[in-house]
Amino acid sequence: MTTTPEPGPTTPPAPGGRRPAPSAQFAAWLAGELAAWRMAGIVSADQEKAIWGQYDLSEAAADRRGAPRLLIVIFSLLGGLLVGTGVLLFLAANWEEIPKPFRVGLVLVFTGAAYHFGYQLGYHRKTHPRTGEALVLLGAMLYGAGIWLIAQIFNLASHYPNGVLAWAAGVLPVPFLLRSTPLLVLTTVLFTLWTGTETAVSQHSNPAYLGVALLLLAPLAWRQRSSFALACVVAGLAFWLGFGADAWLVSHDWGLVFPLFLLYAVAVLALGTTLASFAGAEPFRWTLTLLGSAGIVLLAYGFSFPDAQHELGRDLGRAGEHGAYLAVLMVLVAFAVAAAAAGAALPRWTGVSGGRAAAYERVAVAVVLALTALLFAFPGADRDASLLQAILWNLVLFGGSLGLTVVGSLRREYSPVYLGLSAFSIALFTRYLDTLAGMLPMGLAFICGGGLLLAGGFLFERQRRRLVTAIRKEGA
Repeated sequence: MTTTPEPGPTTPPAPGGRRPAPSAQFAAWLAGELAAWRMAGIVSADQEKAIWGQYDLSEAAADRRGAPRLLIVIFSLLGGLLVGTGVLLFLAANWEEIPKPFRVGLVLVFTGAAYHFGYQLGYHRKTHPRTGEALVLLGAMLYGAGIWLIAQIFNLASHYPNGVLAWAAGVLPVPFLLRSTPLLVLTTVLFTLWTGTETAVSQHSNPAYLGVALLLLAPLAWRQRSSFALACVVAGLAFWLGFGADAWLVSHDWGLVFPLFLLYAVAVLALGTTLASFAGAEPFRWTLTLLGSAGIVLLAYGFSFPDAQHELGRDLGRAGEHGAYLAVLMVLVAFAVAAAAAGAALPRWTGVSGGRAAAYERVAVAVVLALTALLFAFPGADRDASLLQAILWNLVLFGGSLGLTVVGSLRREYSPVYLGLSAFSIALFTRYLDTLAGMLPMGLAFICGGGLLLAGGFLFERQRRRLVTAIRKEGA
């Protein structure tokens, strides 16, 4: 027997089990569409009434009458921040005059009150869900401030990253119990801040963060169906990987961090192609493939300059001195290969296929892995090698940009198309500045540069029109 989870504060239950209309604009659009369908004979009057009956329009009506939900969210969040700041300023101004027991009491009272009233308004009674969520968020911030204030009251000298860890660990149960995405994002930011401070103080990577991110934060994002929270986890892992590598894995050879980031982006893309084989995982597939593709394109742009290749080549020549670094590289490569292979095999069991788009992404994974191997096998320490590597990564940059437009067109998604066209335009304009701008008079250089930008805008609009036309034909 399955049970439906209790709705969170952002989706209060509508009367009679009806779904709340997402916005006043949606309600107005639906009204116009239903009227047109009835006049065209597509639906009857009874069917029109039945469709309207699926939605609770009270929230949308309130939006139209001057109480928009976005304004409530903004006021609630700003109010919570101002109250929290005011509390801290008041305590700071009168700190020395307040007895120690009373100081601790104030911290506990303000934190407890924010949590209590936030829970009552947003989660128990559900009369003011957005205000309630803002108050709970305020409680989480006051809890963190309380840790530092109490440490100051009793002159506790400790390893200060532990304070950030205590803050993050204390907030962690709240998004788990309340299914709150803003609180989960705050928790993810706090754990990332903890690993940053821990690494900065100890000058060692913080492997505990990897377990927290993979075993707690990522599953919570999946459980709450929040692609934004998952994106924060992916960004946090990238920060942990790069910051930890710079502090411990590669010491002063900071250039080695960039191939590490590249393989991480490839692993994220490969994981996204695997999720394309699961029903219900589409928002997470979209998030991971877009983040992975953006990371690859960004790093390919950096690798496309001969001077950058020359600097990188000198660091790559010393990669063999860092055994831990090479081990992490091998783990990322193995993960990317395994994820891509799983994405190719899983449709036989799940019955869900990512189609040609996922196949093209797996080809991209293989190509980038092969070229990364060439980076290490033939580093651009001399000018000829650096020029050859730059040419190869220019091909990756332009080919990947065009590939993104193809994948976006196949999936009927705008974001990959815009990313691909943007990357292609920037790369083309950069190569123009590198080669032609210095050879032309100033006025002609501006004319040619402006022409390239206009051409890029034209290509953007034409590709968008093609995509919209394809979506309309598919819907027909």
